[in-house]
Amino acid sequence: MMPADSIVESEIVVEGISVKLVSHQWPTPVEVEFAEASSDHVIALQCQPPQAISLGRYAEFGDGRFSEIGRVLAIPAGHSLHIRATGGPVQAVRCAVSEAAAERITGFDAIFRKRTLPETLNIRDRRIAATLKRMGEEVRDPGFASMMLIDSLTTSLMIDMTRHLESFDRARRSPSKGGLTARQLKLLSDFIEHAPPGLNLKELARLVGISRRHLSRAFRESTGQTVHEYVELARFRKACELLSTTDLHMKEIAFRVGFGNPCSFSTAFRKIGSEAPSAFRRRTAPDIRAEASLN
Repeated sequence: MMPADSIVESEIVVEGISVKLVSHQWPTPVEVEFAEASSDHVIALQCQPPQAISLGRYAEFGDGRFSEIGRVLAIPAGHSLHIRATGGPVQAVRCAVSEAAAERITGFDAIFRKRTLPETLNIRDRRIAATLKRMGEEVRDPGFASMMLIDSLTTSLMIDMTRHLESFDRARRSPSKGGLTARQLKLLSDFIEHAPPGLNLKELARLVGISRRHLSRAFRESTGQTVHEYVELARFRKACELLSTTDLHMKEIAFRVGFGNPCSFSTAFRKIGSEAPSAFRRRTAPDIRAEASLN
C-alpha cells in the first residue's frame, strides 16, 4: 500500500520479506484505490494519530459498503483496497511477505480467505501491533543480526495473524475466552457512536446484559482498548466531523461532544490528534475558513 510519492525512510529486506518505515502526505480529504503486488501480503501499523475518517472496502467482495480502517490492517496479495480518509501526513511500518514466504512460515497456501477479509481492515490484536512496532524500531535503528531478527519477528507475525483470522469466525458466533461476541461489540460500537454526551459504563453494561466489571475486562480483551479509550476516540472523530463540515463555534462543538468548555475540549483533542482543533479545521475545511473570513 504505497503511493508513488511515498518516502521510504529505512528498510530491511530478507528472503521473501520486506519491512519498511514509509511516510507520505495525503491530499485532504483523500479517496484512492490500491492494488498490491499479486505475490505479496502486506500488514501495516499506522503510526500517526487516528484520522477522523478512515474507511475502506475490497472491490472484489462484500456488499459495497465501507468499513472502518484501524491502526493495524492487512491487504492480501492480489487484492485492491478502496480507501476514503481525512488525509494528511501518514507514517507506517509496512511488512510485505510473499505468498511463498507465508506458506513456508505457516504451512498454508492461503492464510487470507473471503470470509475473513472484513477483519483485515481493523486487526485488533495487541500481539500483532506490538510485533509491528518492534519491527519498526529495528528498521529505524538496526543492530546486531537485524536480518535474523526481522525474519524471526515475521514468523511470529504470520503465526499470530493466522491464529487471529482462524479465530475470527468462532468469535462471531460466540465470545472468545474472556471476550465479547461480535454482536455485543457491534451493539456497543453503534451505541457509542450515536449516544449523547454523558455516557456511563452502567448504561453500556445494561445494553449487552453483563456486569460493569465483566464489560471492562471483556471489552479490553476484544478490542485492545479500555471502554474509556474507545469512547474518547469516538468523541474525537465526532469532533473532527463537526470541525471539518460545519462552521460551529468551538464552544458549541465542545458542548456537543461532551466537554464543559473549549479549553478542556482543546486539551483532549490535542492529546489524540496532536494538533489544536483550530489547526485541524484550517487544514481540513478551507471552504469553511474562507466563508467565515467573509462574515
